[in-house]
Amino acid sequence: MRRTIGSIRFLVLFGMPVLAFGLLFVGFMAATICIDACPAESELAATIAARILDAAPVAVLSAVLVALAWILCLLQFARAGRWGAVAALALALPLAAILSLAVLYVGTSGHLLPTTWATHNVVWDATFQRSLLLLLLWPIATFVATFALPGR
Repeated sequence: MRRTIGSIRFLVLFGMPVLAFGLLFVGFMAATICIDACPAESELAATIAARILDAAPVAVLSAVLVALAWILCLLQFARAGRWGAVAALALALPLAAILSLAVLYVGTSGHLLPTTWATHNVVWDATFQRSLLLLLLWPIATFVATFALPGR
């Protein structure tokens, strides 16, 4: 059990910077939409959405180590019969995602993608970066949960 706990902690500690890189890459791709030429304001939301979708596989692949640690931690809690901890940890990812979307929604006044260049430059870009970084609460919750695992 101690080796498993150490392995989970290692996966989280190694995977968290990888996940942060993947999320920051998504934010970078969304922020740098004027590489060749800036799109027209009518195409701004579609262009940003396309760039986010292009970068999404990098973010998903960067989450593999943390997801593996999360699953191992869930299995260890289930094996120990600590069902409350399983439920709490299982909700860490959806709650981090909901919190991230809520910050983006509230910070941008209900527009998940910017509709004008003024909102993109002033509000949306920084709010999007903050909402992406809130997703790092998921591996932090997994790391903290490893201290509640029973050691043998």
